[in-house]
Amino acid sequence: MLAQSENSQISKPRSPVSKISVQARVDYILKFSKHPAIVLSQQKQSYSNIASLFLTMLPERQNAAFVSASEKLTNIQLRCRLIEQLFGDALFDPEQPMYVSISRLLKQQPEPITIVIEHAHYLTRQMLHELCQFSEFAKKSNKSVGIALFGDFSLGAMLANEKAVFDKRISIISAEQGQLLPLKAKLFKQPNAIQYGKPVKVILFVVLLLIVAGGLYQLFIGEALVNNPQKTTTEVHQPERFVVPIANEKPVISKQVSPIKIESKQLMATPSEIINAIQTTTTKLELHKVVSATPNEINLALLTVPTKTVQKKPESLARQLNKIDAQYYRTWKTGFVIQYAGFYEYQTYQQFLIEHPSLVYMGYHRQLHNKDYIVITSVVYPSKQQALVALNGLSKALQADGAWIKSVGSIHREINDFNLTKT
Repeated sequence: MLAQSENSQISKPRSPVSKISVQARVDYILKFSKHPAIVLSQQKQSYSNIASLFLTMLPERQNAAFVSASEKLTNIQLRCRLIEQLFGDALFDPEQPMYVSISRLLKQQPEPITIVIEHAHYLTRQMLHELCQFSEFAKKSNKSVGIALFGDFSLGAMLANEKAVFDKRISIISAEQGQLLPLKAKLFKQPNAIQYGKPVKVILFVVLLLIVAGGLYQLFIGEALVNNPQKTTTEVHQPERFVVPIANEKPVISKQVSPIKIESKQLMATPSEIINAIQTTTTKLELHKVVSATPNEINLALLTVPTKTVQKKPESLARQLNKIDAQYYRTWKTGFVIQYAGFYEYQTYQQFLIEHPSLVYMGYHRQLHNKDYIVITSVVYPSKQQALVALNGLSKALQADGAWIKSVGSIHREINDFNLTKT
C-alpha cells in the first residue's frame, strides 16, 4: 500500500507537463530552441485550427509570412511568396536557396520575422533543408526568427527517413497531446508496410499458383481436344471446324455442329430487333435533347447569376468591386491583398469566375514574360495581419490553387511597368 501511495504521489506532478498546450510548446521552442517547430496530426482540421490560432496570437506589427503549401507549388514559387510577403519590393534571386536571400535582406531590414507554412507535408526535402539552414543562420547571428510548420504524419515519416539530415535540427509536436515526438517514434516507421508485408506476399504467391494451375489446365484441355475430338465437340465450338478436311470425321462434325448452330440462332437477335433497338435509342436521345438545355443557355444562366447579385448592391460598391480596375489600387498608398490567380487568356479568367461565383474580387493588367497578364486579387486590407487572417479563411479550392499575400506597393510597380509597355 505504501509503495502504491508513493507511486501515485510521484506521478501526480507529471500530469501538468503532459497536458501542456500546443501553442505554449511552439512558443517555447521558437523562443529557446530557435529551430523550426513542426505540429503534426492525422486530421487536417486539427493542425489547421492550430495554425489559425498561432497566426491570431502573433503581435499586430509582427513581420509574418503565411503560405498554404500544395502539390502545385514549386520551390521557386514558395521562395517568391515567402520573401515578397516579408520584404515587399526587395530584389532577390528565386533560384538561390531561401536562407541566402533572406539573410542578405535581413541585414538591410533587421526586424523579427515569422514564417508559417500550412500543409507542410507537401514541402520538398530541399525546402525543409533550406528552412533549417535559415533558422541556424538566425541563431548564430542573434536574429529573431520563428518558423512554424503544420502538416500530417507523412511529413514526420519523411523526416525520419532523413534522420541523418534533420536530427536535432527540428522539433516535432503532436497536435492532439502537445508532446514532443522523436524521429524514431513508431508513428513515423510506417507500420503498414511491416505488418502487412508477409500476408501480401502470401496472397501474391497464391495468385501466382492459381495462374500457373490455370495455364496447365488449359494446356491439358487443348491436348484432350486434339486426342479426343469426338468427346469434346459439344463443349468447344471452333476446333471442330478445322477437323472438317478429315474424311472419317465428316459425319460426326455435321451431327454436332447442327445443334450448335440452332442454339446460336436462338440467342442471336434478328435484324428487325436490332433496327427496333436502334430506333428506340435514337428516339430516347432526341427526347432527351429536347428536354435538356443547350450549352449556351447553361452558360448564359451561370453568367447572369453574378450580374444579378451586383445589381442588388449599392451603386457605389458595384463601381468598386468585381471588375478589372487598376485605379482602385492607386487609391491605396499602403496595404496588402490576397492574390487569387492570374490568367493569360480572357476565356480562362471567365471560367475562373464561373467556378467561384460568390468571390468578391478586383483585378488589374500587368506584363509577364512579354505577354498581357490578368491578375485577380481580394480587396485591399490595411495590415498584413488582417490579410493573413482572411487568407486562412478562404475556401479549400482557392487555397489549393495557391492564393498568397501581396503588397500594394508591388502592384503599383507592376501597373506602372504595364503602362510603360503600352506607351
